[in-house]
Amino acid sequence: MSNWLKLEGDVCAVTGALGGMGAEICREFARNGANVVMLDLDEEKVKAAAADLAAEFGIHAEGYKMNATDEAEVQSAVVLTVYMMVSDSKKKSA
Repeated sequence: MSNWLKLEGDVCAVTGALGGMGAEICREFARNGANVVMLDLDEEKVKAAAADLAAEFGIHAEGYKMNATDEAEVQSAVVLTVYMMVSDSKKKSA
């Protein structure tokens, strides 16, 4: 696995994760060992895309619905991302 970004074990959140550029950014982060939070408008599709990414690269990936123009959804996405970071760091130290 190439790790030119040095992201092994880091958590990266990507908005617009289902779009062409967003999807490729998610793939590159995962290819470099990062755990990925995928954020987009279509909850069903983003959850499926996250499951596919996790299966393909052996990383932890989650998909959540988020509309970047909705402050409550953005705040929720931040909380979920921080939760993922904390839970992943606990797994590493165990």
